[in-house]
Amino acid sequence: MSGIAFEPSRFYDAVVQCLTEMCENYLKAIDVTELYSNGGTPGIECGLCQHRMEVLSATLMDPQPEMS
Repeated sequence: MSGIAFEPSRFYDAVVQCLTEMCENYLKAIDVTELYSNGGTPGIECGLCQHRMEVLSATLMDPQPEMS
Protein backbone atom coordinates (compact mmCIF):
# COMPACT_ATOMS: atom_id res chain seq x y z
CA MET A 1 0.00 0.00 0.00
CA SER A 2 1.03 3.56 -0.62
CA GLY A 3 2.23 5.93 2.09
CA ILE A 4 -1.18 7.64 2.33
CA ALA A 5 -2.37 8.19 5.90
CA PHE A 6 -6.08 7.39 6.13
CA GLU A 7 -8.32 8.64 8.91
CA PRO A 8 -10.43 5.85 10.43
CA SER A 9 -14.12 5.65 9.50
CA ARG A 10 -13.93 8.16 6.63
CA PHE A 11 -14.83 8.15 2.94
CA TYR A 12 -12.34 9.07 0.22
CA ASP A 13 -12.37 9.63 -3.52
CA ALA A 14 -9.49 7.45 -4.65
CA VAL A 15 -7.54 6.20 -7.64
CA VAL A 16 -6.36 2.59 -7.45
CA GLN A 17 -4.54 0.10 -9.66
CA CYS A 18 -4.18 -3.67 -9.87
CA LEU A 19 -0.63 -5.04 -9.54
CA THR A 20 -1.40 -8.54 -10.82
CA GLU A 21 0.48 -8.87 -14.11
CA MET A 22 -1.87 -11.38 -15.72
CA CYS A 23 -4.98 -9.25 -15.01
CA GLU A 24 -6.62 -7.06 -17.67
CA ASN A 25 -6.64 -4.23 -15.10
CA TYR A 26 -2.86 -4.44 -14.58
CA LEU A 27 -1.49 -0.94 -13.90
CA LYS A 28 -4.72 0.75 -15.08
CA ALA A 29 -5.74 3.75 -12.99
CA ILE A 30 -9.30 3.19 -11.77
CA ASP A 31 -11.40 5.86 -10.02
CA VAL A 32 -13.18 4.72 -6.86
CA THR A 33 -15.83 6.97 -5.37
CA GLU A 34 -16.57 6.60 -1.67
CA LEU A 35 -13.68 4.33 -0.68
CA TYR A 36 -14.25 3.64 3.03
CA SER A 37 -11.14 3.72 5.20
CA ASN A 38 -12.33 1.18 7.78
CA GLY A 39 -9.98 1.48 10.77
CA GLY A 40 -7.51 3.56 8.76
CA THR A 41 -6.58 0.72 6.37
CA PRO A 42 -8.94 0.61 3.37
CA GLY A 43 -9.15 -2.61 1.43
CA ILE A 44 -10.20 -2.87 -2.18
CA GLU A 45 -9.99 -5.84 -4.52
CA CYS A 46 -9.85 -5.99 -8.29
CA GLY A 47 -13.21 -6.99 -9.73
CA LEU A 48 -11.52 -9.21 -12.32
CA CYS A 49 -8.79 -11.11 -10.47
CA GLN A 50 -9.91 -10.55 -6.84
CA HIS A 51 -6.41 -9.51 -5.75
CA ARG A 52 -5.82 -6.49 -3.55
CA MET A 53 -5.39 -3.19 -5.40
CA GLU A 54 -2.89 -0.43 -4.63
CA VAL A 55 -4.21 3.02 -3.70
CA LEU A 56 -2.40 5.62 -5.83
CA SER A 57 -4.14 8.70 -4.45
CA ALA A 58 -6.98 9.53 -2.10
CA THR A 59 -8.82 12.73 -1.24
CA LEU A 60 -10.94 12.97 1.89
CA MET A 61 -14.55 13.66 0.86
CA ASP A 62 -16.01 16.89 2.22
CA PRO A 63 -18.77 16.66 3.13
CA GLN A 64 -18.72 13.03 4.18
CA PRO A 65 -21.57 10.86 2.86
CA GLU A 66 -24.22 10.05 5.43
CA MET A 67 -24.34 6.43 6.51
CA SER A 68 -27.81 4.95 6.79
